[in-house]
Amino acid sequence: MSELFDLSPDGFVWAAGIENTFIGQTERIGERVLDEFALTHHYQYFREDLDRVKGLGVRAIRYGMPWYKAEPEKGKFDWDWIDRAIDHAAGTGVEIVFDLMHYGVPLWLENQFLNTDYEKHVADWAAAFTRRYKDRVKYYTPFNEPLICSEFVGLRGMWPPYLRGADGQVKIIRNISRGMTLSVQAMRAERGDAIMVQVDAAGEVLPDTPDLAEAAAFETAKTFMATDLLLGLVGDDHILRDWFLQHGMSEADLVWHLERKQDVEIVGTNYYPETSQQRLVRHGKDELIRKPISGRAAGMESSVRQFWEKYKRPVVVTESSLNGTIEERAQWLAEAVDAIPKIRAKGLPLVGFTYFPVFDLIDWVYRAGRPLEEYITRQGPRQLSPEQIANFMRYMRFTTMENLPLEAFIAPMGLWTMQMGFDGTFERVETPLVAQYREAAASQDVGDIPQETE
Repeated sequence: MSELFDLSPDGFVWAAGIENTFIGQTERIGERVLDEFALTHHYQYFREDLDRVKGLGVRAIRYGMPWYKAEPEKGKFDWDWIDRAIDHAAGTGVEIVFDLMHYGVPLWLENQFLNTDYEKHVADWAAAFTRRYKDRVKYYTPFNEPLICSEFVGLRGMWPPYLRGADGQVKIIRNISRGMTLSVQAMRAERGDAIMVQVDAAGEVLPDTPDLAEAAAFETAKTFMATDLLLGLVGDDHILRDWFLQHGMSEADLVWHLERKQDVEIVGTNYYPETSQQRLVRHGKDELIRKPISGRAAGMESSVRQFWEKYKRPVVVTESSLNGTIEERAQWLAEAVDAIPKIRAKGLPLVGFTYFPVFDLIDWVYRAGRPLEEYITRQGPRQLSPEQIANFMRYMRFTTMENLPLEAFIAPMGLWTMQMGFDGTFERVETPLVAQYREAAASQDVGDIPQETE
């Protein structure tokens, strides 16, 4: 067992995270760079932000760095800002769980994740970072949410290289999973005692009607596909094997992973109570779509159980929050904290909980520019009614994306909310959620796990 994530109550890790999505390419008309550190002004205020995390009393922080800025040219690294940020983070005494990959790749990487040598390039990045900071960073996440990345860049064509459909998704997962394998090898080569915290999005899909049960189970299996490949679990009887082979992988690809099985010490589920559970429903005559449902605490328990039963590793909720009012976020946080000892009492080795993000983020819709209808369509049914578009606009609280101020794109999810200051940068405004989370972290009231789990 790792030093931090122990099955005992004292070993439970309360953590926090700073949103670190970086999509630097802008290849379509209207697209904008989605660099959360730039948009939230974390590049300027990283010391204050990291000190806020320390003040919460948490033991770990999920924190990533912009690969596209760190390696502006192949093999040439710019560590200046990263040195300062990592040094300050390590100096707080809060353990860093480093997000090696949070979606984005360098601008020089032709065809992005589809690049023939992507796996080698990302492994070089993993080795370079670990070599430089191995005295300060022991915990690593090889890739945050391979599922979501494969959907955005491979299934829906929203991020480069803009592939669509199952063929696109499988081709992206092929390269992502190979990159994860070589990255884990590279990080362990640089630091032999490195701890891997493998993270993916919670993605339980429930059938709307009994006849959709098999299809729903198939969709749920995609949540685990990258981790299954990483751990060498895709054998002849794997539920997704034929799907992989039909849409871009070869037998040799699957053998490649079987011959290079990696291990991870901890698995993480990114669970959001209003979106992480979905229901598979019929849309028209020939289309099945997934609709988010409110899973709340029961859904979090179900996700923890799925990750535990599949991998038999300790589980951490590596992201959780709610996009809503402060009162709605407070209610979810109270529910989650109350659920933790109940989950552990059932023998599920939940060893950590992460509030993510610490402060608000800029909604990903900011990147899309125009046309907005295309962006919406890529997220759901192929055909949208005017009512569906209007409902989406109301949900996003605006009716046009052109010339909107940056603050219009705030996703209210943080313990601290953001407010545009007179100097054009975001102030962090403390909410009652800060004290609420600090109290939870201080109490360590998480209950015991039955010994047979060990």
